[in-house]
Amino acid sequence: MNRQCLDRRIDSMDLLESELAAWETRRNREQASINWMFDVDKARTKLHRAYDKLTGQN
Repeated sequence: MNRQCLDRRIDSMDLLESELAAWETRRNREQASINWMFDVDKARTKLHRAYDKLTGQN
């Protein structure tokens, strides 16, 4: 999204919403997918500090 839509200054919320809607429509039409590099368990292990903050664990 940063490279395809948000690579410039957008000076109004209306324009931002319009640009994002167009980007989303195009991605959906193209049936774009994400190639995840790891599964949920590996993500939790790698990002445990963020998960701990979200769940209130230490």
